[in-house]
Amino acid sequence: MCRIYTEFHDDKVRYNTGVPNPLGTVFRNEHPVVEHVGRIAFLKKRVVEVSPAKKFEEDIAFADPEFLDIFNFPLVQGNPKTVLHERNTAILTDRVARKYFGDDDPIGKLVHVDDSLVVRITGILRDLPPNTDFRSEMFIPFDNLKDHTPWMVEKDWWRLCWRGGS
Repeated sequence: MCRIYTEFHDDKVRYNTGVPNPLGTVFRNEHPVVEHVGRIAFLKKRVVEVSPAKKFEEDIAFADPEFLDIFNFPLVQGNPKTVLHERNTAILTDRVARKYFGDDDPIGKLVHVDDSLVVRITGILRDLPPNTDFRSEMFIPFDNLKDHTPWMVEKDWWRLCWRGGS
């Protein structure tokens, strides 16, 4: 297994776990020997509305379906082969599912994310281990990122960001 990261050279060298979004598609297409390529985009402090009276601020992630093939994060409920394949769905950690829905079964329930997405819960992940750097506890199919944050999936978005600085 390998992880690709970004190295920034400013006043000092910095590292970031993120890479430009198109790299996942290019890597998948140009390196057929690689079994799984899983893109993931983390967004901090998003508003998740369970009901008009229940709103939470959460870190969320948009992940390719291969995410569960690459990382050993077992599901408590749901089918790992299908949970991140259908648009407008989400999986939650067991802890967050209990926070949102108490003892009710969360599967099939709808939640709103930042007033831009409505997702149906299709799976529950076992709580993430403390030794992971993944802190998001809601995972939404990567294909939904274009509905939520369109600029992040633009083919040349990183070039547009750098133009402003020159």
